Amino acid sequence: MLRSLVGSEMCIRDSNGASQVVTLEERDVLQAGFGLPAETADAVFLDLPSPWRAIASARAALKPGGRLCNFSPCIEQVQQACVEMEKQSFHDIRTYEILVRSFEVQRMELEVGKSNKRKRQEQMKNKQELRSGGQPSQGKLVTKPFIEMKGHTGFLSFARLLND
Repeated sequence: MLRSLVGSEMCIRDSNGASQVVTLEERDVLQAGFGLPAETADAVFLDLPSPWRAIASARAALKPGGRLCNFSPCIEQVQQACVEMEKQSFHDIRTYEILVRSFEVQRMELEVGKSNKRKRQEQMKNKQELRSGGQPSQGKLVTKPFIEMKGHTGFLSFARLLND
């Protein structure tokens, strides 16, 4: 499903029938709440500067067993949101940091500390692999993260509303 805002109108393009089970509304939930009858939502997703201010409204809208997900770019927001989730009787509160970290995978010839006997054994093994139609192993496969990470982290917090 694709949602885009054009001026003040919301356009929804749906190619898989999600519009029959998903409701999208644009509103200030901090001022007006979610505008849903009590205990009707299966899940609520928050992406707000002060999500702790909307958690009571989310609780009122959620069915028992409903799920709450909150995205926050700062750990201070996460802390305040999780404290409010506990106050509102949410359970199984978990937070995960979202990082994008690239890894480098390469083959390296590790000659340090190899005896001449060991080097000859590897050469023989490579020759045997070539004769049998395989590819010779050329060094060890080494994986390491890139040293420099350019980007910004974020946090996803999840909680569940159980029956009272």
